[in-house]
Amino acid sequence: MEEENAEAHDRLICLSTGKDLDDPNRMLYTKQEWLKTQQEMNDIFSDVPEALSNTLEILDKVEFYSIDHPPLMPTFPIPENFGTEEEYRKKFTEEDLFNEFTRDENGNVVLDEAAAHKKIENLGGYDKLYRIKLEADYLKELTFKGAHERYGEELSDEIMERITFELHIMKTDGFSGLLPHCTGISSMQPAESSMYRSVRTWFSRRFGCRLLFENYADRPLEIRFAIRTIP
Repeated sequence: MEEENAEAHDRLICLSTGKDLDDPNRMLYTKQEWLKTQQEMNDIFSDVPEALSNTLEILDKVEFYSIDHPPLMPTFPIPENFGTEEEYRKKFTEEDLFNEFTRDENGNVVLDEAAAHKKIENLGGYDKLYRIKLEADYLKELTFKGAHERYGEELSDEIMERITFELHIMKTDGFSGLLPHCTGISSMQPAESSMYRSVRTWFSRRFGCRLLFENYADRPLEIRFAIRTIP
């Protein structure tokens, strides 16, 4: 977004692609991808001003649409013996959802009343929150199964803290179902697919840019693009 973000973005690319910063064959950007002002663009294309006028002509032909909308949620099957939306609607009140989705992972109030209600609205309202919570709870079950397989029955405080934080961020940002949907693991059984075990183990160990337990090079290739779709 800003010119000073270039170095941080360069390192983020390394994390998302599993490469070292000094790898000569890694993905590189120009470090000019930040948003520029009109004057800066005029200066850059001063020798070909028609490039800017043509861009504006194309812009005028594009139909306007708003990106400020509730999350587009892919639906993936969840075993009925785990739970259903109907059961969640009976079990949890709107107040329960409000508190869960507007507080941090430790239950602390972090938003004022106006910001909290705005967040609920941005997530699609309470009707969508029931589905998001169901997906998030199911993903939590898969994640901790993988964590226990990887680390044993007793999880350290650090692992518990990081997994809990990541799951909470995914849930309260409204994309808890994205990973299972993109990878297809929701339709697989552990006995049928090593990828199922690999994905849930990898996710329980590190997700996004925060769970940096080990080298990223061993993450399953099947989920690299799925992970990168998540901001």
